[in-house]
Amino acid sequence: MSTILSVNSPLYKSEKPTQNKGYAAWIRRRPCCVCGSSRGVQAAHTGPKGLRQLSSFRNLIPLCYSHHTGGNSSYHALGPVRFAEVHQLDIPAILAQLNSQGLLFESPHAIGRKQRSPGYTRFHCPCGWRSAWYAGEFEALAAIHRHVDGAQQ
Repeated sequence: MSTILSVNSPLYKSEKPTQNKGYAAWIRRRPCCVCGSSRGVQAAHTGPKGLRQLSSFRNLIPLCYSHHTGGNSSYHALGPVRFAEVHQLDIPAILAQLNSQGLLFESPHAIGRKQRSPGYTRFHCPCGWRSAWYAGEFEALAAIHRHVDGAQQ
């Protein structure tokens, strides 16, 4: 007996649709969850939102074109519950596995927002760290590079 996918399951928490291009690119390099094809793989949004509406990047699964939008047995043609049933997929388990693998590669450190004040510049990191105010943009940039590079070691 196959497990029926419920969009009300705990894995499908309603959250603001956030995007992560690096994670989406990583998903597109995975094989299709249905047929195993590695050609034309797309990052398919699943989750509590309706079809053709974006959900969080944490709800992406790899599907080839024909299983995402192209065929009669595609995710968009069947809908999430019927798609999971027809292809015998446990989508919440697939999401959990992908998120545990893919998010390992994510770093909370990057060169973020540049802030300027008359004669001074500083940079912010997504982790909350920010450089001191520097008279030259080059010095502020060097400071955030030291932070990002040091955090990745």
